[in-house]
Amino acid sequence: MKNPGLSSLLLCVVLAAPALARAAPPGGPLQAPPGVIVADAPVDHVVVYSDQARVHRTARVTLPAGPARVILASLPASARPDTVRVECDSATFTNVEVTRTWERLPRQAEGKALLLKIERVLDELRTLDDEQRTLRTELGFVESLRPVSERKRPEKEAPGMFVDTWRRVLQWADGRATRIRARLAAMPALRLKHEQQLQALYVEGRKLLPDAASGPALRVAVTLKGNPGAHRVALSYVVMGVRWVPSYDLRYDPLNPAVEASYYALVTQATGEDWRQARLAFSTIMPSHLLAVPELPTLKL
Repeated sequence: MKNPGLSSLLLCVVLAAPALARAAPPGGPLQAPPGVIVADAPVDHVVVYSDQARVHRTARVTLPAGPARVILASLPASARPDTVRVECDSATFTNVEVTRTWERLPRQAEGKALLLKIERVLDELRTLDDEQRTLRTELGFVESLRPVSERKRPEKEAPGMFVDTWRRVLQWADGRATRIRARLAAMPALRLKHEQQLQALYVEGRKLLPDAASGPALRVAVTLKGNPGAHRVALSYVVMGVRWVPSYDLRYDPLNPAVEASYYALVTQATGEDWRQARLAFSTIMPSHLLAVPELPTLKL
C-alpha cells in the first residue's frame, strides 16, 4: 500500500535508529557509569503558556557519604538549555551540567518498536503477493492437465489407455484446483486485514514523529553534597512546541430556564514527553515577548 505519510514515518524513525542503537535497551533505565546515581524524575506539573511551557520534575535522591554525581533526566530536544533550573533545600550543588546526549526518550524507544512492527506487516504483504502470483501460476498449470475433447459426447466411453492413471491425475487436479481457488478467494480479506493493521500503525506513528526525529536530547547531571539519606531535588525547564487555546461549552435546560457555561483549555504539545499524570496550569503570559518598562515623561512646573 503506497502511502506518502508512511514513507515519512519510516524515514524519520530510520534517521533516529543510529541514536537508538547506542542507547539503553527498550524501556530500560538511563545508562550510567559505575558510581553515578540515576534518579527517576517524573513530570510533576506543567505551566502552559501561549507558545511554550515550563515543565517541573521532582526526584528523590539517596545520597551516600560525600559528594555524588546524579543524572536527573534526559530532556526532549525542544527544551531550552538556558532555562534549566535545579533546586534542593537539603543539599548543596557543586556542579550542574546540561549536555547533549543520544540517550533515548521513552517515545524514541516506542518509535523503534513501531518500525519493527511496520516492517513485519510489510513483509507479510509482500509474502502474500508472492503466494498469490505462485498460486495463479500453479492453477493455470493444473487446469492445463485436463484433456480437452473436440466435442462433448456423454455416450462416448473414456479412452482405454491408462484409464486408472488419468482418473487419479484428474482427481488430484480437481482437488488441487479447488484448494487453490479457496486460498485465492480468502486472500483479499487477508490483504485488507494487513492494510488496516498497517494504517493503524501509521496513525500511531504520527504521534511519535516529533520525538522520533528530534535528534539528541538534553541530559541534566548534577553533583550533590549533603547528609547521607534521601533528598528532594526539583528540576524545571522551558520547552517549545506547546500551546493551549480556550474552549467554551454552553448548555441550556428548557425545564429549568438556565444556561450553564463551562470553560476549559485544549493543550497540544510536540515535545515527546508524557504529561498524562501531570497537573496543568495555564497562563496568558507570553514569556518569549520581552516587555520593556515604560519610561514616564518628566514634567517641570
